[in-house]
Amino acid sequence: MDTPLETPLPIQEWVLEMDAAMDRIGRLGESMLAAHMKISEEAAKAAEKWKLKDRLAEEERMLSRFLNDARLILESIESCRQVLADEATDGMLRRAYRQCAETIEQRLPKIEESFVICRHCALDLLRWARQDAYDPESTLPDDYRDSYAALVAYAPVFKPRLEGFHQTLLARDTDAGGVHEDTQRLLSVLTRYNAVTESARAFVRSVVEPPLDLVFHVTNTFHHDWDTILSDDQSFLATEFNDCCQLLLYDRSEFGRRVQTAPPKLVEGIDASLYVMPIDAWRVIFLVDEDPVFHELRVTVMRVIQQDQYDSAWQSVVSDLYRDFLEGE
Repeated sequence: MDTPLETPLPIQEWVLEMDAAMDRIGRLGESMLAAHMKISEEAAKAAEKWKLKDRLAEEERMLSRFLNDARLILESIESCRQVLADEATDGMLRRAYRQCAETIEQRLPKIEESFVICRHCALDLLRWARQDAYDPESTLPDDYRDSYAALVAYAPVFKPRLEGFHQTLLARDTDAGGVHEDTQRLLSVLTRYNAVTESARAFVRSVVEPPLDLVFHVTNTFHHDWDTILSDDQSFLATEFNDCCQLLLYDRSEFGRRVQTAPPKLVEGIDASLYVMPIDAWRVIFLVDEDPVFHELRVTVMRVIQQDQYDSAWQSVVSDLYRDFLEGE
């Protein structure tokens, strides 16, 4: 049986597969936008409002950047694996560890940014095709979803080998009497890299097989708040809030880290699904409810206010929603 280091990472094969997958994603996205815009004037206006054409171009650019950054990381890891497999001197190992850690540290933030942008585009494009430009006879949305599946086709190949590399690094230093600081640094960035790739795989799964449709609703009070906000701030708030809510589809833990809960004290048997999301000096108060009948995850945005208005706004929302269910009422 091979040791964790004897089988090299199939990087070149992976690059070729990713190039083909990204080309297909780009072609299908453009085809879906062009075809579904013709459904109605409202569909075309919604596509223009969300700048979907520009965002598809950005999606293509970010996928290409992701491929380049991920390739550099994998090549650095493979180089380090080979130095370790060759039983090099401690000095050579430490240099390889540092070079690998530096590459991951430099490239990983770019990978995270690339996937955030791709996530915005893919999920919003699909939501537009479902809500604003629905065509029951079109197979393009499903084809576009399926095209994303190829991005994680090599996960069963890479994941166990990277885990084996991680275990070998730790075992080698442990056997030598202690984990060196260079090894600790590399182990730390490898753990972070694995977490990012797992989040990316979860995102891809949410595109390919969405567990629920994410549907947004807004209240009249929210509209009043929104109309008082400058357009630049509106764009920033909408992007941040949308990104957070998309996490409900594939990373509930990360969603929980981005929001706060202060559930009101309600009578027994009544639960509140009320959240607040801090965005700089702003606070967004919203509800999340699952509707299994319509297979929807509904987000109802109640208020968007400055931090100094939060306490009174929160109390007002709680009173309006749960007036008959508050303890002591």
